[in-house]
Amino acid sequence: MITGSTLMPNGGRVGLQFLSRELVEEIATLSRMARDILAPDGVQVLARLKNQIERISEKPVGRPHVIKLRPLYTQKTRDYERGARSGGPEVYGKITGVWEIRSTGRKSTGRKRPKTKVCFTGKASTVVELWPAEYWYGREEDRTSRLARWQLDLGAHDSPGSYFHVQILGDCDTLPFPKSVPVPRLPIPFVTPMAAVEFVLGELFQDRWERLASLTSQSQLRWRAIQRRRWRSLLCWQKCVLDQGQSSPWMNLKVAKPSFDQFLSDRHCR
Repeated sequence: MITGSTLMPNGGRVGLQFLSRELVEEIATLSRMARDILAPDGVQVLARLKNQIERISEKPVGRPHVIKLRPLYTQKTRDYERGARSGGPEVYGKITGVWEIRSTGRKSTGRKRPKTKVCFTGKASTVVELWPAEYWYGREEDRTSRLARWQLDLGAHDSPGSYFHVQILGDCDTLPFPKSVPVPRLPIPFVTPMAAVEFVLGELFQDRWERLASLTSQSQLRWRAIQRRRWRSLLCWQKCVLDQGQSSPWMNLKVAKPSFDQFLSDRHCR
């Protein structure tokens, strides 16, 4: 799926932008929070993703770069039910992703040192798979043994679905949910790859991830600060879309596209 872009005054297009340092912080803090529920190489996998983003910040402005999340495996788990409720078969999650990112220069922050910005301008997908425990990890060969697959995407300026959406989409044309039929496109609130990863961890490790995310260490506090600001910005944008819309609420949200700088600074509802 191609990411959204906003038409600029000069006629060019720029994708949804983020501060490079903030994306790097997201990866680093989530890695520290989740190390005990990821597979043994999980921290290294996330470190490689972080390094890819850091290198883009040093590249010439405007040049596209493809970054990839190599398979990030969770530990095996039955904890996808809460509390005393017993989960079914033991499973694990496998998360991959590919995103096209460009450096867009620096954002002035007053007296402080300018901050490097990057934008998503091409393919932007996070793919989640659930597998039976006996295939853990890296033993996936027969796709018919896969329990589930979904794909979280950023949309395009002319996308037929919600800008932030998930598809329950296969990677071949077998039933159900064949690759040739791209619906449904279900709206989601997760705007960055690491936010999508947290969603998976919260689903597979219901009670454990809630406890980990509630701790008051530096990593958890920083993670909450970044995500809280993003959620506020997203919800305020959606509120404005609903207040100003001329169609049904769902259709207004479905066709709305956020500004390219939506998540670069705090935005408050009026």
